[in-house]
Amino acid sequence: MSDNKHLTLDNRYDIQHSLDDGLSFKAIALNLGKDCSTISKEVKRHIIFEKKGAPYRPFNDCIHRFHCKHNASACQVCGSQH
Repeated sequence: MSDNKHLTLDNRYDIQHSLDDGLSFKAIALNLGKDCSTISKEVKRHIIFEKKGAPYRPFNDCIHRFHCKHNASACQVCGSQH
């Protein structure tokens, strides 16, 4: 593995493009000469989730959304607005 501890901007671009190509963390780590845990931590630290809802319906990421009975009101279990 590599001696340097930081990822360069080029390394981060390589990670992004490799993930887009469907490569695993282990394959990306081998290509960059890093440990696979370094790659997974980098991805976890900088991941951005895109919140999308169905047309004309708000996004709902509540873990209870499939069996919750609180339609159009605040859920007491998770405190989210449905």
